[in-house]
Amino acid sequence: MWSKIIKSLGVDIEIVDNYYNGVEPAYTVLKRYIKYGSDLLFNPEVRQQVLGVTGVATQIAIDVGSEFIPPQQAVTFEVENDINAFEEYLRYAIFDAAGFESYCIQELKGLVDRFRDKGGTWNGVALNEWLEGNTLLFAEIPHNLKSQASNLEVSERLRQLSIALKKQCNSPAEFRKHG
Repeated sequence: MWSKIIKSLGVDIEIVDNYYNGVEPAYTVLKRYIKYGSDLLFNPEVRQQVLGVTGVATQIAIDVGSEFIPPQQAVTFEVENDINAFEEYLRYAIFDAAGFESYCIQELKGLVDRFRDKGGTWNGVALNEWLEGNTLLFAEIPHNLKSQASNLEVSERLRQLSIALKKQCNSPAEFRKHG
């Protein structure tokens, strides 16, 4: 069955090997992993014979070679390890081969450029929210800027008080007497 899978993939399977940059020796040749499966990771004899590596890839809770393991648990173990292998190949081979990282960086730069191009719009939105007293916006303002805003408010109130006192007192001499 595994040979049919390898034949159906053709040369694409070897291209994946060229891009693999992970550290697990069991995954360096995809054909080999397809043939041996999780035994290549967890069976010390298979690892030694095929990879020349002693020990297992990670500590496992069950011995899949044991005849006392329920078939359902063995199947679950095999499926979980195939999913882990798929994740490994996606991370350390497929994404590089597909240029996924470059694509993501290009898209991110495009989003940043679009955001910057509409800088005036975003400034207007932020100003409107500020004037409306949006509490979510105020929560995002850094602490050092919040204190300046409150100092400005106190300063403005003191200025208004000064104007009111000047209006109340007709002459500067009276102002000094009350002030």
